[in-house]
Amino acid sequence: MPLKPSDGAGAYVKDFRKSKAPQFKGKSNKKKQQMAIAAYLDDKDDQKESTMDSFKKHMMYDPKTGKGYKAEKEADHLRMKKKGYTHDDPKSKKVEESVLHEAQDQTTQRLKMLVNMGMMDKKDLQRMIRALDMVKEGKPVGKVERKILFTMLNELIGMITGDDQMFMKAKKVVKK
Repeated sequence: MPLKPSDGAGAYVKDFRKSKAPQFKGKSNKKKQQMAIAAYLDDKDDQKESTMDSFKKHMMYDPKTGKGYKAEKEADHLRMKKKGYTHDDPKSKKVEESVLHEAQDQTTQRLKMLVNMGMMDKKDLQRMIRALDMVKEGKPVGKVERKILFTMLNELIGMITGDDQMFMKAKKVVKK
């Protein structure tokens, strides 16, 4: 049965480690894990491209006039975004609920992926989610949560700038 990104990175790692395929012969479990993560990320990117078609209609607002316009298709959304339109209704000062919920779900899902890949401790997951919620609500963040946020931010910056060795290894495997 082929792997799907929805199976999670852990499923890829498990499958690669137990595989008897010739490309894995003589490879260490660590190397197989790197290959699995690279394959997972590659499949995830492919899936992301294919889900671009699943655009949901939503409201966007002109921040200058406050007037709302419906983005019927992705092209409408992109056009309005270029003009500076946002999902925030300036009259009610609220973010469109579906957009907020979708972003929150996506963040939680990505944090769970980090746990599955072994890049984040499971015990930190709930603290991270709680800290992000506190930031979103404008509440003060506790010392432990602040440390977790800054650690994750630092790791993210490292990955983006290419300073993170794990990212570089995964990137090399994807290119092969």
